[in-house]
Amino acid sequence: MKVIHKPYTPTKDFRRGSEELTALHLLNKRFDCRTYLPSMQFFIDSSNEKPIITDFLKSEIVPSLPARKKMLDIGAGKGEITGEVGKSFNKVLMIEPGRKPRMQESTFKRMFSPKYTHIDGYFPLDTPPANDFNLVLGSHVLYYSGQGAWIYFIECARDLLSKGGKTVFIMNDDIGQAGAMNIHFGGETYGMDRFVQYCSCYFNQEIKSYELQITVQALTYKEMMRNAMFYLFNSLRKIKPDELLDYVKTQFLQPDGTYEMRIFERAFVIEK
Repeated sequence: MKVIHKPYTPTKDFRRGSEELTALHLLNKRFDCRTYLPSMQFFIDSSNEKPIITDFLKSEIVPSLPARKKMLDIGAGKGEITGEVGKSFNKVLMIEPGRKPRMQESTFKRMFSPKYTHIDGYFPLDTPPANDFNLVLGSHVLYYSGQGAWIYFIECARDLLSKGGKTVFIMNDDIGQAGAMNIHFGGETYGMDRFVQYCSCYFNQEIKSYELQITVQALTYKEMMRNAMFYLFNSLRKIKPDELLDYVKTQFLQPDGTYEMRIFERAFVIEK
């Protein structure tokens, strides 16, 4: 299993204005769409996750494809990954499962080219029938389908591939600092080693997997608390704020007074 990692040099000021909800306030509320989506964006802005995933796809996956005609991104979000990786393909289809797209098709056309098409709907129900995609990407989307439906979800994605095409799924792994925090607070674990082995048996092929090392940085404990809470959002209701605060300060505090958390994400590749 190959490990993908590069040094992280932050390029943004992660301090947020007074309009941002404080970490302790969020912890005492339900994590609904009004808090979940802003917290997800805060997490993305605080990390090098998008550049790491983009570089991985461009260096390890795209060059290995027999053709680069069509790409599908399931859960494209704001399109940071789609826009960069999609430059290698003639046509790109994006779908945002379960919620209104956060970047409209007109924005993609303005930023990149008319070859980008957006579907506001659910995968796989609203995906046009096809079997001619060279790459199908699902980055952090399996969580929303429930573990019992993962194989069905992956199989639907694989069915859309042309011969020699690849589908790539990326998920949080249970190792590293973030994995240890998740286990410590009784969060949901995914057993990625076992699941990749199961996929290998189910699809009757050797499945390549990669560890992506992600770094999350914050200037203050409140900012790191918010990032930790987003990572733990499934188990927030049973976490005591003081316990999480103590964990953040003891596990992620750096000598210079800032905070840093390392996350391992597993990417696995299934071919057709």
